[in-house]
Amino acid sequence: EGTRYAAEAIELGRRLGHRSGEVLGVRGMVMSRIWTGDVEMFERAARDDLEAFVGIESPWASQSHVGIASAMIFRGDLDAAIDHAQQAIELEPMSAFSGMGWSRAFLAHAWRGDNAECRRLLDAQRPALPGPGERPSVGSLWTAMATVQGCAVLGWWDEAAALYPVVAVEVENQPADLYGVTLPAL
Repeated sequence: EGTRYAAEAIELGRRLGHRSGEVLGVRGMVMSRIWTGDVEMFERAARDDLEAFVGIESPWASQSHVGIASAMIFRGDLDAAIDHAQQAIELEPMSAFSGMGWSRAFLAHAWRGDNAECRRLLDAQRPALPGPGERPSVGSLWTAMATVQGCAVLGWWDEAAALYPVVAVEVENQPADLYGVTLPAL
């Protein structure tokens, strides 16, 4: 259903000459593709998303890089994932979505087994992570979700357990981040 609405938004944006509406429809298409399990389709949609957001000179191209980094993690191309995560970090504007690029960098390094880099990343990000009882922004929540998953991948059970209450409270509101790599219910 989401794919149908996104396609309609793209078509309406084109027909009305509303480039931003069209681009947001493309973003909706990316979101709908994540859940299909078709990594090739998801990656293609994320790359189309990047082209669209670069075309309107939007800083939200940062999230396009997050999508591509996610696809690269799914593919096991962790070097490319780290490259796109870094581009996302460099482009990411301060907003309620802040931290998404970092989350993909952390996950890619975790899957590489790079304990030292993950420790450095986590120590630098720790002040921005939400605490129990706080209502996190979407970026902060997704960053916490990625941190729990990355810590679990690395076997850092104490660090994962410390953040788990933050993400567990949000399961009903948001069972997964919209770029599809992290799930709070490990």
